[in-house]
Formats: sequence, C-alpha cells, structure tokens
Amino acid sequence: MKTILIIFLIFGFHFSFSEEMTFAQKEEKMNLAFKTKSRNGFTRWAVQVLSADEKNFNALNKLGVYHLDRGRIVLARIIFERALKLHPKRAELHHNMGMVALKEKDKQEAVLAFEKSLDYNRNYLPSLVSLSSLYMENRSVRALPLLARAYNQAEESRSWFKIANNYAVSLAWAKEFKQARKVYRQIQRKNKATSLSLINYAILLMEQFKDYSEAEEVLEQADFLAKSKRDHNQIASLRKKISTYKKRRK
Repeated sequence: MKTILIIFLIFGFHFSFSEEMTFAQKEEKMNLAFKTKSRNGFTRWAVQVLSADEKNFNALNKLGVYHLDRGRIVLARIIFERALKLHPKRAELHHNMGMVALKEKDKQEAVLAFEKSLDYNRNYLPSLVSLSSLYMENRSVRALPLLARAYNQAEESRSWFKIANNYAVSLAWAKEFKQARKVYRQIQRKNKATSLSLINYAILLMEQFKDYSEAEEVLEQADFLAKSKRDHNQIASLRKKISTYKKRRK
C-alpha cells in the first residue's frame, strides 16, 4: 500500500469510494479516463482500483505513465520499480523504465531497459523503436534487425513512417541498397513521405544508383513538402549536383 499512500499524501485526494460499482467497472472508468486524458478522473479511479487490488498491473503501469508524461520523473520511477517487483516479466514496465532513464538522460540505463523489455517480448513495438533509435545515434548495425521486425509488424501503426524511414537509412548503411530503395518506394506509395525521407531517397538514388532523373523527381516532391530553410538549402545543393552531372554528360 506504500504507493497508494504516497499518492494520497502528494495530491490530497478527497472523495468517497463507491460501494455500488464493481471492480471491473472501476477499472473500465480508469481506462477511459486515461485514454481521454482526464486528469482528476484518472487518478481518482486509479486509486480506487489499487485500493481494491494493490498489485494491479494495469493501474500501476498507467499511473507511472501518467506521472512520467507530466514530468514527475521521481514519482514515475517509484511506481514502475514497485510494479516491476510485482510483475518482473512485463515488457511494458521494462520499456517504461527505459523511458524514465531517457528523461534522466541516462542512455546506458535506457538501452539496458529496452533490451530487457525485448527479452520478455521480442516484438514489443515501442521498445523496438526506442532501442533502434538509440543504436542509430551511433550508426550501429544492431539497429537493422530491430527495425526489420518493427517494419514488418507496424504497417497500421502511427509510428510506421518513422520506422520505415529509419529502416531505409539503416539498410543503406548496411549497403543493402536495393532493399532500401524498395522501402522508400513503399513510403511514397502510402503517401507518407516527408521532405526528410525524400531527401534521403534522392541521396541514395544519386550516390548508389546514379539515377539522376528519378532523383530530380524526388527532389521536386521534397521541395514541395519542405518547411525548413535547412531542407530547402539541402535540396538546392542536391539539385546543383544533378545539374553539374548533366552538364558533364553533354
């Protein structure tokens, strides 16, 4: 009951517990409040659920995420650590400990936490994305198999574009250029392209396939989508290279 007591002391909730509602109804109310980001509603129902079942994974995990999202890093860590003692094999909890570590700017601890998460669920998408992103910061080849797994299962996910773009970049780093080209084309077919992915694709076409005609078309799309001065400048620089290539051919 320590976690519940801590929450009461910090937030000083005052409400009466409903004796008429079943546990399942309280948990349903909690889940709805969490989904709709109802501040007081969520904490009220989370405390009620934990009062009935202090080991409840769903309530502990959501409560930790709730506080982490609001910058209460220490409290989030306390809740996740308690939850892990009760549910040591839950990938979600190890992942969320990794997110706490990132907030604390401890990337080494974050890597270990995400790896632990994948030990318990090798296809847990949030950990695949987070861990591969950390690996990519150092251009590590260890990102590629993680991104391959994420790419194959995340087609309907909101994070699909980020995964696909990182996968294509990682494939290019591994010199799997044909596969990288296929992924970029898939991004285009789904109308998910951004100026960043299109610039990366144009560079691949120019450097590895010497396909300056398609690169020029891709850069035209990128220029239309680009919003930052940096992107426009990079597009202009690539176009200049294409123009120089064409002059040499004449």
